[in-house]
Amino acid sequence: MRLIIELKPESEQNLLSVDIQFLIPKLIKFVFSKANQEEFAKYQTKPLSDYLNFNLKISPKPRVYNDTLIVGGNYKLFITVSSYSKEIIGLLNEGLLKMKHLLIQNHKFSIQNLELIESQISTDTVKVIPMAPVLSGKTAEEQKFPFYFKWNSPEFMTTIEENIKNEYNSVFNTIPEEGIKVKYDDNYLKFHQNISQIVVVGKRKQKAIWAPLYLSGSKELIQFALDMGIGLNREQGYGMLDVYTPKPKSEETVKKPKRVNIDDLLDNFGNTIEYNKKDVVEEEPLDDNEIWNWMKFIDIHSHIINQIDDG
Repeated sequence: MRLIIELKPESEQNLLSVDIQFLIPKLIKFVFSKANQEEFAKYQTKPLSDYLNFNLKISPKPRVYNDTLIVGGNYKLFITVSSYSKEIIGLLNEGLLKMKHLLIQNHKFSIQNLELIESQISTDTVKVIPMAPVLSGKTAEEQKFPFYFKWNSPEFMTTIEENIKNEYNSVFNTIPEEGIKVKYDDNYLKFHQNISQIVVVGKRKQKAIWAPLYLSGSKELIQFALDMGIGLNREQGYGMLDVYTPKPKSEETVKKPKRVNIDDLLDNFGNTIEYNKKDVVEEEPLDDNEIWNWMKFIDIHSHIINQIDDG
């Protein structure tokens, strides 16, 4: 289940840091403090990232100057929060309904709209679009930071698939037999040889992907991946997915020319042209002698033209 929070700045010019998405978890925790604390208490035993995924979008695209986002008064912020738990999304919505605005880096943003979205997967293969870059990697036993895989290495996808199953098992204590497969869109790769993108994680640059994917297998695992995102560093806003919906064809398609009856044609003044079929004189067909004469005429002229070209 998802909740889309639409925010609008209350001042004409707002300066935000480029890593603003890292502040969203603190903002979400603050909103939860306004909700029913008894119901929220059971979710406080684990990190928030175990229960939800989030994404931040600013529209239109803000200008960037010295690691600062310049957000005007006509801009809008869209924070999408997704979770497998309807209850936790409901608590977040409850907290927001008690508030008129949110404070982000000392700037007030009024809450314009709250939209709850619930979608159920009905097929065993779904095409998805990442709403944010997707990272994949593993952390060794004695290592502090994970080792990130390149997008074209086999471990990139197999690690993501294993993580989805392990996280599902930690929540529901079971793993569907069908499992899950995550694959690239082959048609997309034909036109994009390199789909990697540099992102900053913990002040370190890492390579992520931002390209269409296919999820196939268990409907439960596909739904879980859509609700919770995929890959590493989801607590920082990475890895959220959305179901791909093709763009509707433009209505301004090229129309075939219509056949027009000559009787319906208009003159330069918009009046119907008076066309009298009786005035048309039909020519009589040529007889055999006339056809023979025309053929001799064409043959002679062709011979003359060839001589001119040769000379």
